Amino acid sequence: MVEDKDGYLWIGTLNGLNRFDGKEFTHYFATNQPASLQSSVIKSLFIDKQNRLLIGTDKGLSLYHPESDSFKALFLNTELMDAEIWSIQADSNTLFVGTRKSVVSINLALTKINDSFENKYFNRIKKVLPIESGFLVRNHNGDVISVINEQIKKVSSNSTDIELFHAKPIILKDTGIFSIEHNDDRLIFAHNFDTITQLDNGFIALKGNSLFKINSDFKQYKIGSINNIPNDIEHSKVLIFKSGIHITSSSQGFISINRYKNIISTLMIEKNNIWSLIQDEDKNIIIATDDEVINIYNVKMKRINSFKTNLYGYKSIYSTDDTILIATLSGLYSLNRLDGSIKELMSGKFTTVTSDGDNNTFYAGSADGTIILFDTETVTEITIDNKSPIYQIMQGENYLWIATQGGLYRLKDNELESDIEKKYLVKQIYNKDMATSLSQDEDNIYFGTRTALLKYNKKNKTISTLFTNNKSIYAIEKMGKYIAASSIQEVIFLIQKPIKTI
Repeated sequence: MVEDKDGYLWIGTLNGLNRFDGKEFTHYFATNQPASLQSSVIKSLFIDKQNRLLIGTDKGLSLYHPESDSFKALFLNTELMDAEIWSIQADSNTLFVGTRKSVVSINLALTKINDSFENKYFNRIKKVLPIESGFLVRNHNGDVISVINEQIKKVSSNSTDIELFHAKPIILKDTGIFSIEHNDDRLIFAHNFDTITQLDNGFIALKGNSLFKINSDFKQYKIGSINNIPNDIEHSKVLIFKSGIHITSSSQGFISINRYKNIISTLMIEKNNIWSLIQDEDKNIIIATDDEVINIYNVKMKRINSFKTNLYGYKSIYSTDDTILIATLSGLYSLNRLDGSIKELMSGKFTTVTSDGDNNTFYAGSADGTIILFDTETVTEITIDNKSPIYQIMQGENYLWIATQGGLYRLKDNELESDIEKKYLVKQIYNKDMATSLSQDEDNIYFGTRTALLKYNKKNKTISTLFTNNKSIYAIEKMGKYIAASSIQEVIFLIQKPIKTI
C-alpha cells in the first residue's frame, strides 16, 4: 500500500489494484486492453519523487498514467518482461526492482537497466534498501543480505522489515530493533509488539488493538486503541501516511485512521442546499440557501433571526455593520439588517461578493470570469478566468484569492509610476478541479472543490487534503481552531489540528 501526493491510497491485492480516496474504492484489473495492467496479481507498489505510480505484478512492471487513467507495461529487457516484481524502491539516482531471484537497477527515466545482481539468498525479494556503497535486501523468508561494493553476504534472519534510522540501516524483528555492525546484527531495543513501523522521529507499534508511540530514544507510551474490533488484529502491518495511520491484517482487512478527519458534529439545520456561510462581527453565522430566506444563527447554532429576500436559488453573501450584500444571477443586492429592506446595487450575473476588510472597496465576481472592484466613486473590471464563473473572492495580506471554475487564482495589484495606469498580476495556483469556496488564516488558504476541502500553505506553496466527502464544499469559515464547511444539506465542523499528533 502506498499514498500519492494527491492523497490517494493505492492498495495491491491478489485480485487487482485498488485506489482509495478516503471514502470509496476504485478497482483496476487486467483485461485484454493494451492500456490495462499486465496482471491482476499485484506484488508491489511504489510512488517515486515525481509522483509516478509503479506497479509490480506477477507478469512484469507497469507505470500508471493519471491523465488517461491507464497503465503502460515497461518492457526494458527479457528479464523483466514476465518477471514477478516483488519489490520496488529508489534512491536519488536509481530505481531498484526486486524479482524472484535478482535485483535489477534501472535509471530514473525508466529507459534502461543499469545493472543486475543474483544470489542464492535472493529468493522472492520483499525489499531493497539503498545504503552507502550498496544496498540491503530482505527476502520473503526474512533474511537480510548486504550488497556492498558488489560483495554479497547474509547478515540477519527472521526480519519483518529493514529501514534507515538516523541515516543508518536497522532491522525490525518480532523481538526487537537491530543495528548492523561488521556484517552482523546487534539488538538495540527489545519489544513484544505484534508489529512495529518506523516514523520520521521514532516508531509506531501495534499490540492487540492498542497503538503505541516509541520515541527516538526508545521511550514508549500508548496513544490510543482501535475500537469496534471484536478480535486482535492478526498478521498486521502498520503504514504511516500524511492522511493518517492505515493497518492491513489477515483478520480485520483494511483499517484506516484518518488524522485529519476530526469531525465534531454534522448539523442538518437547513432543508435546502446551503450556498453561502459566513460569520459576522458578533460571531453569528449567516446562511443563505436555495430558499428566499437568509437565516442567522448564534455560536450555539440556535436561529436568532430570518430575512425574506424574494431572491431564490444561488446566493453568495457578505456582511458589513448593518448590511448583508447578496450576489445573485439576477444582480447585486443589499439587505438592511435593521429593517429587512432590499435594494438593488448593480444588474448582471454575479456569483460572489466581498470587501477589502475595511469596507472601503468591494469585490464582486461574475459568471463570465471577471471581477468588479467598486467603491463610492469608481468601478473597475478585471478578467481573471475568461468565461469561467467566479465562485468566491477573498482579500489576503498582499493578494486577492479567487476561486473559479478553472481552479484557484491569486491576484496582485501593482501600482506603476503612472497614477492612472494599473497592472494586475494574475497567477493560477491550482487547476486539477474547480475551486468552489475559500477561507484563510495566517499561514494557509483553505479552499473547497467538488469533492474535498483542501489547504494551500502560503510559505511552503504545498497543497494537502483536509477532508473528503465526495460532495461540493460551497462555503468555508475559519473560526479559531475550528473550520466550518457547508455542503449539500449539511454543515461539517472540523478541528484544524489533530487532538493527538502521531
